[in-house]
Amino acid sequence: MIKRIINAIKARDYEAVTQCFEDSEKVCYIDYCPINVGYDNFFIYGSRAVEMFFRDKFFNGSFCIEQERIEDENSATFFGCYNNKYYFGRLTVEELGENGLIKKAVVRPE
Repeated sequence: MIKRIINAIKARDYEAVTQCFEDSEKVCYIDYCPINVGYDNFFIYGSRAVEMFFRDKFFNGSFCIEQERIEDENSATFFGCYNNKYYFGRLTVEELGENGLIKKAVVRPE
């Protein structure tokens, strides 16, 4: 699943990102990295909110990743960019649902 979501984020395809997550209001995506570049952290709950979050970030061009590296089946590191400010982060899939889709994913600074 980590390869699938990293590839979707790299391609800036919000629909593909959304399809990596369970269709549930219990889905959780947390990103602690924006604080390192002067923005608030993101706490996104629910599959519809995940879709809107990524659609907004990709369409307005404020978010992208580069030089991604898959570490294991549940985590990857990358350089992320928010509005031309870069940070080094790790995406970890912390919980999968019974259907194999992401239930909880967290991005932390490395």
